[in-house]
Amino acid sequence: MPDAAHCQRIEIAHVSEGWVVTEDGRLAGHFDSVETAYKQALAICGDLFERGVASKVYEVPALA
Repeated sequence: MPDAAHCQRIEIAHVSEGWVVTEDGRLAGHFDSVETAYKQALAICGDLFERGVASKVYEVPALA
């Protein structure tokens, strides 16, 4: 498995209108709940795994 520097980065972030998921900096979806956002992030990871691409999910902390 490649190290984290070579992994596709999937991020989940809370925004004022809900949650967004990004894949390598590109918007992958906007969701009402964190659970739905995580389901989408995991689906993306599964698709990448099928193609042999390593990935990692990060939840971006809200800024104060």
